[in-house]
Amino acid sequence: MCSEAEVVYNLNKYKDFKLEIPHRNFADDDKKNYVEDNYYHIYLSPGEKVNINLIFFPQQVASYDFNLPVLINDMIAPPPPTRKVSTALSRTSSLVTEQSCAISTPCRRVTATAMFPVLSVDKLEVNFTASPFTASTFTPEPTNCNGFTIKNDGKEDVTFSLDIKEYSSIFEQGIFRFTNEKNVPTLPALIDTNTVTWKTLKPGENTFIGLQFIPDIPRAAGKDCSYQLSLPLVLQTVDRYPYRVLKVSGCLEPP
Repeated sequence: MCSEAEVVYNLNKYKDFKLEIPHRNFADDDKKNYVEDNYYHIYLSPGEKVNINLIFFPQQVASYDFNLPVLINDMIAPPPPTRKVSTALSRTSSLVTEQSCAISTPCRRVTATAMFPVLSVDKLEVNFTASPFTASTFTPEPTNCNGFTIKNDGKEDVTFSLDIKEYSSIFEQGIFRFTNEKNVPTLPALIDTNTVTWKTLKPGENTFIGLQFIPDIPRAAGKDCSYQLSLPLVLQTVDRYPYRVLKVSGCLEPP
């Protein structure tokens, strides 16, 4: 008869990493999932499967190359296959992947590198709340603090872009709009979501990416109108991986 299994990920020596399970919390009072001294305890019922994300959040320049220590019912898990899970440029990597190997194991090889940041972003998340009595009669304000200030902290020019392809329909409808230096929103017809727009910053230079939330009031009537966007900020030199992920959310209050 199968019984519950305890899986423990030992990150005690790797303070720049943490684990997360989507839609679950490692709460102190949760007997099924909890963290103690950077040991992540997960209890699984027979046949149960969970996706676990490894988060890399370095505080300074660092380099890692290690096998993620895992215990299953107090026994050391078998070593991982040769395929690597790399977090050198992507800050989140899934630990549950399809592997063609003889032994199934939750253990993974991890390589991670934290370099001196070439771009700094003043914030990683912007939240909007709109009222149905004001959103349809929107008047631009003279200044705009809803957005992201990006600065080149390096010694060379840096070219970057904000990838919005996944949310092309939202921008084409004008629900979210980029703004110019006077906070005037860009017309949806002028946004080409199929073309990557690159911007170059010189050393010490900064730029502001302004955003506004203008939901369609008649279309949203009687519906739950909320949006959650994760926009990858990519560098032209390594556009395969996001340098940062900027989160944007918008919610229309009920009348």
